[in-house]
Amino acid sequence: SGLAQLRDAGLTDDIDVIIPHVSAFTLDPLGADAEGVLGMEPWNPNADNEASQAFVESYQAEYDETPNQSSLHTYESMMVYAAAVEEAGTFHPPTVVRTLEDFEWSLAWGDSAFRTCDHQVERPWYMVQGVGDERAEELGIRTEIVETTDPLVYECSEFPASNCAMGDNEYGDE
Repeated sequence: SGLAQLRDAGLTDDIDVIIPHVSAFTLDPLGADAEGVLGMEPWNPNADNEASQAFVESYQAEYDETPNQSSLHTYESMMVYAAAVEEAGTFHPPTVVRTLEDFEWSLAWGDSAFRTCDHQVERPWYMVQGVGDERAEELGIRTEIVETTDPLVYECSEFPASNCAMGDNEYGDE
């Protein structure tokens, strides 16, 4: 890998390796070479969050493995969709979309909300660091949380949200 080549050349002693959107599971194939790599994760199975811990425990009991980001993303998305359908009282897509605008929830991702202006989710992210083999064994994954951020967002008046045209007739039901 490119990371192994950097390590072999001795360059990782002089530079930080940063991967903007990383996953413990994408770093796994790198083994010990992942140690020290910094990045951001939308979720980490070791998040200090009661709903996250409950999800991890249930998932591990069912599948005998640590859940990855895709597992959590699928689960949480379906829970949010189900709550929006229930609140809307219908499966009608445009009505559900309107219900999701400014929809707030707190599950394994932490406190989260959809934005009306561009339908993006605001939620906390995790700055993580890749760990060596011994620490990965202790954690059950290849990354360790360094810091939990506030939601990382741009203002609705800024690009790209400012170019988003979600007028009243954008949903195809009128």
